[in-house]
Amino acid sequence: MVDTAAEVLNADTVAADAAVQVDAWQPTADVTPAKRNPACGAFDDSKRGKKQGWAGYTVGKQVFTCNVCRGGDPLLQGNWRQIDFKTEDPATPMGDDKELLVVDGNVWHDRIAGKDKDGKVQEQVLDGWYFCSDAAEWPSKDQFWIVEQAVPEGLFGNKKGHVLRLEALTNGKDLLALTIYDAIDSKTTKTYNYCRVGSTIKGSACKDPFAP
Repeated sequence: MVDTAAEVLNADTVAADAAVQVDAWQPTADVTPAKRNPACGAFDDSKRGKKQGWAGYTVGKQVFTCNVCRGGDPLLQGNWRQIDFKTEDPATPMGDDKELLVVDGNVWHDRIAGKDKDGKVQEQVLDGWYFCSDAAEWPSKDQFWIVEQAVPEGLFGNKKGHVLRLEALTNGKDLLALTIYDAIDSKTTKTYNYCRVGSTIKGSACKDPFAP
């Protein structure tokens, strides 16, 4: 999730404290209907792939008990390659910047490459999970993506424990835009465009940028 990989998206992001401490990828007991905010929408327990158990979450002073995509957002599933923002054309060169985002259920894996602050091209792998807020607890119904692991830690400003607030919008089944806020309570955003790997956009094949 980078425009240029050296750009720090989340330097000012508020680190979150989990309502229930869990190890990465280990499911926990889900929040039952009795423990949810009664103003939230219908209880949904669908599963679309891998699942990080939902036990509520606290971001700063905001407590979330409801998750409207407990099994993952159905529109985001699959492998996505970052493409040029202006042209949305996979054939437009991205320089040294590469990104492959994989969404499986409500977990995600992100491989990025680009120049660090010293101008050296490096790669980083991020792993995490996400939840979708309900209007009763967060009026704009944004998604929150939690970084569970960053290797190497700190590269491009990405660290374990960072929480990204974002809006996800698809255009058909093969184009995705992620609008990411630079902090949990910020109004400043940056939007990044992706194509689905294996699709054809504007006559150009959308390929894994890390494939040989």
